[in-house]
Amino acid sequence: MATSCGSIQIWNTTRVGNRPDRVVYDAHGTARPIHKLTYNVDGTLLASRSMDDDAVKVWDAKRLNKSCEPILVCPGLSSLSESANVAFSPKGNFVCAGTSVEPARKGHDSKESSKLKFFAVPTGRSKAVSGLPVLEINVAQGASATRVVWHPKLNQIFIGCSNGSTRIFFDPDLSTKGALLSTARSVRKADGLSELLASRAPLGSMGDIITPHALPMFRDEHKRNREEDRQD
Repeated sequence: MATSCGSIQIWNTTRVGNRPDRVVYDAHGTARPIHKLTYNVDGTLLASRSMDDDAVKVWDAKRLNKSCEPILVCPGLSSLSESANVAFSPKGNFVCAGTSVEPARKGHDSKESSKLKFFAVPTGRSKAVSGLPVLEINVAQGASATRVVWHPKLNQIFIGCSNGSTRIFFDPDLSTKGALLSTARSVRKADGLSELLASRAPLGSMGDIITPHALPMFRDEHKRNREEDRQD
């Protein structure tokens, strides 16, 4: 769990006790609260995020202790919401997080755009590495990117924004289903009747449709005589 005092605590839920199994104190600096923790798919990596230092740190989940250091530090991730999180790629080799922007004031549109930043996770167990983003994507103008989900099966990234909108990022070749189902509709094939009607109808043959019995020559003669008799 993440704490307001800045520590990361791992508890064993199968045992009864009042002490955590593993603790990392001041993970983001002295007394800097941590507001979000995220494991990768297989649970070997743990990412933490703090609003106080605008950074995400990635830890070796199996080696968490009082003296351990993160394997990756991702700076420049401004956050204005405690719900802002971090997400791992399905294979755990990348981590991504959204940034926040100042909300637009009434009558003034904000030109600043929130971003989704990607960082490569090192495979070695060396000392902490301060990584620069390998990719940045603009998300929404005048709105913060708060919640990020990288779906492990669909291989698509879903982003919830502070203005209530949702952004979906995908790759036509690497992603499956999800948003692709609504964007990959094939062109409708013309059937035999459609082709026949198109070939018989001359270009520009559009006009009013007139019912035959509305013409004077098709009107009922007896009905017309009866109407004349009533008038007499």
